[in-house]
Amino acid sequence: MSEPEGAEPRPPIPPAVPSPVRGKRRKTTRSLGKEALEARPPRFGFWKGAAVGAVVVLPLVAAAVWLLARVGIGDASVPWIVDLRFAAIFAGAATVLTAGGVGRLSAQASVEGTGGMKRAVWIAGRTMAVAGAGLVILAAIPHGHLPHHSRSWIWIAIVGAIVGAGGGVVIGLFCGGPAPVSFSDVVAVARWPADALRAATRGELPKAPRIARRTKPPEPAGPPDATGSTPGSTP
Repeated sequence: MSEPEGAEPRPPIPPAVPSPVRGKRRKTTRSLGKEALEARPPRFGFWKGAAVGAVVVLPLVAAAVWLLARVGIGDASVPWIVDLRFAAIFAGAATVLTAGGVGRLSAQASVEGTGGMKRAVWIAGRTMAVAGAGLVILAAIPHGHLPHHSRSWIWIAIVGAIVGAGGGVVIGLFCGGPAPVSFSDVVAVARWPADALRAATRGELPKAPRIARRTKPPEPAGPPDATGSTPGSTP
């Protein structure tokens, strides 16, 4: 249809811009009436991270307090099991909640940007390193015998960052995708120090923790070729 004479020309219609659709655990975009589903992060990231925090990170925090006491920063007369109890009482909730948040963050990082397991481990490790410094300081305060110089506090933060980074790597492995080991293997590794200590008191050599090895499932055979044999089969 032609426009009447003397009328102003209409401006061109701009192309449709994809608009995000809000929703829980699902990100879609609408473009010209079509929906495209993006990659979802692994499920139960918070709960898996919280479980690793209780089983792995909390004993590491107690071990850091125990080691610092052996080098003169803290009360060296307190055994490790008491350090673990104090850490569970005064830093247990903070450790579990922090590890859960880091687990959810690593799960989200595994599908954003470059994605993958390496990015999830890197994000979880560096985030938990910052949190580990505060958790070790929080667990060391109830024991008393705190240093009077700022340099000693810096060493506490450095040891806590190292411990937190190690726990963050484990969180990233479990929350950033399919874990290479099962949760029972994590429990076995966490119980190994206590079992090794009991064996040492009896004069026996401690045994290494048992970790089940996962075998790669066999690849399905392809369709038969012209000769009637399937690929990978022996003649």
